[in-house]
Amino acid sequence: MKDLTQKSFGGLMRILLLYIFFALLSKSIFSAALYVDVKSDAQTREIIGREELNNFELLSYVHKTYHYSDATGEHYFILTENAPKAGHATKIKAVDVLVNDNKFFKNVELSEEIERGSEGEIYFWTKYSYFYDLTNEGIITPVIVYGTNGLDATNQGRIMVVAYYRNKKCEIEIFESDLDEGRGFLVDRDFYALPGSIRKSIIDIIAKIEYDGNGYFPCNWRRAIEKNKTDIEAIGCSNY
Repeated sequence: MKDLTQKSFGGLMRILLLYIFFALLSKSIFSAALYVDVKSDAQTREIIGREELNNFELLSYVHKTYHYSDATGEHYFILTENAPKAGHATKIKAVDVLVNDNKFFKNVELSEEIERGSEGEIYFWTKYSYFYDLTNEGIITPVIVYGTNGLDATNQGRIMVVAYYRNKKCEIEIFESDLDEGRGFLVDRDFYALPGSIRKSIIDIIAKIEYDGNGYFPCNWRRAIEKNKTDIEAIGCSNY
């Protein structure tokens, strides 16, 4: 009886080990399928073609293109600006191009420009942007970060964190200032309906920007977000 029990236990252990092996193998293959490749301006124009790019009414300079395949298909997420040199762009535009039967279709679009009279430049902040499967659904969630500087490169600008979850746009707009009363957050109500893993990743991005000294934010912004606030100001932040 003892030998029979040991054999049964040994058989169960072998089945368990095989299950773990195939689970890890499938995870490895799946992760490889979600690899993101960054393309340059020249590479993007060569792959997609100038005529196709013109159909999407992109701006003159391709800053970066993120190429990936996930459960929804093959994507080229193209970030463009209207000037090739840093500090000169006044407009940005991003288009997610979906490939189907060797044809290119616009999936989602993002465009922004400076506020005339108060801002001097706008730029994509790819240092903080990312393209990951944050929900283990086999779907990439693009998170795009871009910002503006005030006139004469002052800190009176904005930082935008924009996420696309299942093609639905959700954003947080941050107003910067050297003065407390000029700082604030505007948070989309839909942000609080996002999966927890995506919300955490966005909060981590904002915290990293602050930690790096690249943003001047309202005090207690974290606590305000924990309370699902949508309009966060520095004045009276102790009340959050």
